[in-house]
Amino acid sequence: MKSLIPLKMTPLNAFRSKGRLAVTFAALILPLVPLSAATVYWDINSTATGATNTTSATGTWNEANAFFNSSSLGTSATALYVDNSDVIFSAGSNATGASTITVAGLANANPALSIAVGVTSLTINTGTVTFNSSGAVTGRFVTRGTNAITLGANAGGSATFNTVITASGGFPNQTFTNDNTTAGRDLLLNGAIRISGNNVTPIAMSLTL
Repeated sequence: MKSLIPLKMTPLNAFRSKGRLAVTFAALILPLVPLSAATVYWDINSTATGATNTTSATGTWNEANAFFNSSSLGTSATALYVDNSDVIFSAGSNATGASTITVAGLANANPALSIAVGVTSLTINTGTVTFNSSGAVTGRFVTRGTNAITLGANAGGSATFNTVITASGGFPNQTFTNDNTTAGRDLLLNGAIRISGNNVTPIAMSLTL
């Protein structure tokens, strides 16, 4: 079913997706070319295999914690987050429990958006992941790609975002996807979805469920 509704800057509280939510922001600008982005994997146990030494990969996403690995197995040296990366939760396959990620912002990630975490895409493939904000201002994501957030087919549970998600003005087409068909594994967007960018004129928002 496809519906066209006027755009309102209100939270999508406890939105549950069992398919694809295509949020299209019509804007009177040409799309910007995305910056080159690497694929990195959330990893809190350094070079040891996997993302954690237990089953939980709880941690804080900020400019101080080197919790990102270029190896899908988690066996390379971890590093600080690089703005505009494609992020996968998580390295290896052992973070099968509940993980809480506190988004604290990156002071040097982007001068124009210096208190937000910029991602090209964010995919949850293992465990049950909850993203919490460290504050109303600092704990938010800026999505700069069309495939903003995906709950993978093999994820062990739901993905919950208690954070603001800002759709960059250069990428008016934002897609949030739940590829998991197991009952009770949902993509929950509890924060607000906002538009940013100069000279952006929102016209409507199209929701395809």
